[in-house]
Amino acid sequence: ILVKIEGDKGTLWCAASDDAVASGLHAGNTAKALGQALGSSGGGKPTFARAGFRGADMTRFRAALTSLQP
Repeated sequence: ILVKIEGDKGTLWCAASDDAVASGLHAGNTAKALGQALGSSGGGKPTFARAGFRGADMTRFRAALTSLQP
């Protein structure tokens, strides 16, 4: 997961290797869950996805990331 926060706008990108996808990780679902936790949306393919959000800082992003279930 790569995240960029500039001012009140943020973007995050999620990537997963083919092996990680085969083990059950889905980048699109991860981006969607993080986007929703940050009051936005997101999604994409199993190996690559993104989400955009507003009004978040790194503290709020870390809380959203911690809230994800493994």
